[in-house]
Amino acid sequence: IVHWTRTFPAPWTPPRTAVLSAATTNNPSGMLYYTSGQWVFRRSAFGYWRGGFDLGVAGNPSGGASPALMLRAANGPGTDDDQVWVIVGAKDGFLYALDANQNQSDVTDMTMVWRIDLGGDISKSSPVIGSDGTIYIVEDALPNDVLHAVYWNGTRKWTRTLAAGTGASSPTLDSASATTRLYV
Repeated sequence: IVHWTRTFPAPWTPPRTAVLSAATTNNPSGMLYYTSGQWVFRRSAFGYWRGGFDLGVAGNPSGGASPALMLRAANGPGTDDDQVWVIVGAKDGFLYALDANQNQSDVTDMTMVWRIDLGGDISKSSPVIGSDGTIYIVEDALPNDVLHAVYWNGTRKWTRTLAAGTGASSPTLDSASATTRLYV
């Protein structure tokens, strides 16, 4: 069922590269976040363009992985100053946190909160965020791929070497058991 379609003039029309994954939603506002070409886009739940962020030609997320959303309280748990960050990996190896706290009716580009250089192409893996705010993402590298863990503030926590061929995989967290497990 098609609920809506939208067409936008350049430069806001995505290039003719496919969006290889589903959009990420930011509820309750209903914003949609996705990558296409070198852009991270934001649209309202009704499909209206509400801004984007240009990762630059070198950052082109040609893998098309979905960004992740991180919700955190700026001044600690129980405060009313929640922040929503869009976490996205780029082809040039940078992991970005973008500020998603903007009104649905505003048309403004997202701003960068932080970025960290993880080395190689991380555009094919959708980041996953643990309950403690740790961000996990897989780097597509030779001869072996690499699993990165990054603290919520954009500093490296640890890295682990993986078997070759896992770079296009997204990590998964299983928190149903007594201990949280990470799968790649």
